Amino acid sequence: MARRLIILLVLATAGVHLSFFLTDPKGGWIYALNAVGYLALAGIIYLPSQRLEPFRRPARLLLIAYTALTVALYVVVSLSIREWTIPLGPIDKAMELVLIGLLWRDDRRSATSGFTLHRAG
Repeated sequence: MARRLIILLVLATAGVHLSFFLTDPKGGWIYALNAVGYLALAGIIYLPSQRLEPFRRPARLLLIAYTALTVALYVVVSLSIREWTIPLGPIDKAMELVLIGLLWRDDRRSATSGFTLHRAG
């Protein structure tokens, strides 16, 4: 259930950032890159491929940091230019804060239910 919600939140926030790019393709390229970052990291975490297994936890932690940075930069930039993208920006930032919490919980759950290596011999 949590994984589905995480994927839904990633798709929603990537969609918001992509919509900002589509409204201003020349100046909004940073939003497109942000959307790509969300989708790429979520893909590493949740795509069903054994080759991605060693990268899942680092990608999850990176997505937590990436999301936190996105929220922080939104606040800093919005304060500096005194302009908020109401209502979409704050709604998106709330979704991203929920995403951070779910990713953190998912990471804790994965770490405690992880596998143990047994030495042969």
